[in-house]
Amino acid sequence: MLVIGDDAHPYDRFPWVTLCLIMANVVAFSFQLCLGREFTESYSMVAAEVVQGRDSTPQQDAKFQLPQDRRRHAGAALTVPPLPSPLRIYVTLFTHMFLHAGFFHLLGNMWFLWIFGRNVETGLGHARFLIYYLIGGLAGSLAQLLSDTQSTTHALGASGAIACVMGSYLAINPFNKLKLWFGWWIGVIEVPAVLFLGLWALLQFLSARHTQPGHSHGGVAYWAHLGGFAAGLVLIWVTVAYLRMKLVRAEEGEELATAAANNEVPVPEHVPPEDFSHRPTVTLETARYLRPQPTDLTERE
Repeated sequence: MLVIGDDAHPYDRFPWVTLCLIMANVVAFSFQLCLGREFTESYSMVAAEVVQGRDSTPQQDAKFQLPQDRRRHAGAALTVPPLPSPLRIYVTLFTHMFLHAGFFHLLGNMWFLWIFGRNVETGLGHARFLIYYLIGGLAGSLAQLLSDTQSTTHALGASGAIACVMGSYLAINPFNKLKLWFGWWIGVIEVPAVLFLGLWALLQFLSARHTQPGHSHGGVAYWAHLGGFAAGLVLIWVTVAYLRMKLVRAEEGEELATAAANNEVPVPEHVPPEDFSHRPTVTLETARYLRPQPTDLTERE
């Protein structure tokens, strides 16, 4: 089964942030290939290091080896030293989401980012989409970290941030049709996003429950997926609630401005009617004392 597309919604915005994120991941993977294992391990997240605030293993300089015909002399190489601890350790909470374990890991993540990121970015806006992407990646990192605080495994990949995009997609377009390819014999089948993403989240939860702390099930960080997915849902729900409250306040302000322009004083609906039972009854005998009295004796009747 492969997700090959969805019902795109035409907006006036081009998803250039999604495209830039894909390019950033590709560039980071190129650095991994050039600088080797030392670079990848230096900027991958290790839960035990983040919790303790110190390196569990000595960090080595990453070396960029130039081709033999381009070297000016034997042994020439460009070395990239890692950031000093503990700065490097806490930076890995973000840098690890731009690193990948292999080409197919990168290809799968970037494909899902493109499929789900387009509609989410054009719906949220560029700046908000980028902020939510980074928050989702951080939420996925913390969820994976809390699942096993003593883990010494190097965690890397954009899956947590992309899961946040998928959760946002579900909150924004729950009944949008996703196109799934089931092979040459079955072909393409369209299913609602709520069905596909709901089953995907359930599968991640069941797999995470059967994964023992300190071990990885096929090298997949399921808790990072769940943390990012939940962050995407919550971020959209909070945003919608905030925008609705802002819209209500704007409408109330317009009503007050209109009433002031028309010299009208609107009576709030929540104010109960005034109670006149405590006031004395006005009779004909007392009514004449309520009229304004003349100040000059000559005006009296």
